[in-house]
Amino acid sequence: MRQHIAIYRRYLTRQTAPQNLTRGLLAFSRKQVIAPILADLNEIVRNVEKMLRRILTEDIELRTDLSVGELPVMVDVGQMEQVLMNLATNARDAMPDGGNLLIQTDTVHVDSDYSKAHFSQDAETLCGPESSGYRSGYDQ
Repeated sequence: MRQHIAIYRRYLTRQTAPQNLTRGLLAFSRKQVIAPILADLNEIVRNVEKMLRRILTEDIELRTDLSVGELPVMVDVGQMEQVLMNLATNARDAMPDGGNLLIQTDTVHVDSDYSKAHFSQDAETLCGPESSGYRSGYDQ
């Protein structure tokens, strides 16, 4: 049964990916309201990974290090995909001689003082993407 559900989810993802991208581009141009939903951040990264590889040049290696299990976030999926594509575009432009781009996802626990100082809500657990890059010919 789980296998059937996974196949169905992949099918739906393939069917809605162009719509999400269009929605993200419209929201980016401020012509559409952002519509956050509960989504798995790891799944978003997996779904856009192939497109990111197309954005990067052949001499830039893309690696992902995703947290174990699902990583539920309230996010506009199209917006998050746009953020990841912008990240890849900026990495490509910053590494003309090649390099490595690493995208990681994980959960971070923060204390309530930090949360109150930086966010509108008191949150103890945060999650999101993190990236790092290494340009060829430079020390890390």
